[in-house]
Amino acid sequence: MTNRDFKGVWIPKEVYLNTQLSLIEKILLVEITSLDNEKGCFAGNSYFASFLGVSITSISLGIKKLIELGYIEKVSFDGRKRILKCTNKDFESEVAKDKKPAFQKVKGTHSKSENIIIHNTNTSNNTYKDCVALYDNFCKEQTGMKCKMNASEGKAMKEIISYLTANIEDQNISRALAFIFKNWNKVEPFYQKQIKLKQINSNLVNIIKQLKNESEKSSSSIEARIRSRINSQQHFGI
Repeated sequence: MTNRDFKGVWIPKEVYLNTQLSLIEKILLVEITSLDNEKGCFAGNSYFASFLGVSITSISLGIKKLIELGYIEKVSFDGRKRILKCTNKDFESEVAKDKKPAFQKVKGTHSKSENIIIHNTNTSNNTYKDCVALYDNFCKEQTGMKCKMNASEGKAMKEIISYLTANIEDQNISRALAFIFKNWNKVEPFYQKQIKLKQINSNLVNIIKQLKNESEKSSSSIEARIRSRINSQQHFGI
């Protein structure tokens, strides 16, 4: 699908600023819109996964969310071939104001507007490099040696980034990953021993769940100590 007759795609500000969508989901919506012709978008999840550098699971979840939010609809699916269509339901205000489609395939120069053109839809290189640097430091702390990156480990890192992007609110992926590494000693010993990125990626959901539970326990413990101190002061009339 590289021989496509357009020079870029627009993202309406309503989509760009939508906090319900991750960056990957926004770009997925743009790509579906770009491929949506009169008959719809016929591309499969494997294509989108390869194009965006994420897992097929991430694409499936992204498409499900876009359908739920009314951005796209599944026109048909015969068990092998699926057809998606973009809707303008949520973009009516933009269309009414500008009298033009919310998404535009750009074939030439364009004037300034509140919309944004996306040319590079791959995982942010800066985010990826930052996360690899965090992992390298983590490996040094755990083993005394630098991390060993290869194709499979790089793919696992991209999937970790994709999962965090889809599931954290502030979109600060580096900070989220740093938090996981910093609190590594709080996860179960079984997971602590599995420090390859492929292993971390496989265990990521359970690791995050354990760290969340530990955080909630810590908050409850602090609250209990404060209450105990207040009760003690009241008992002695302080």
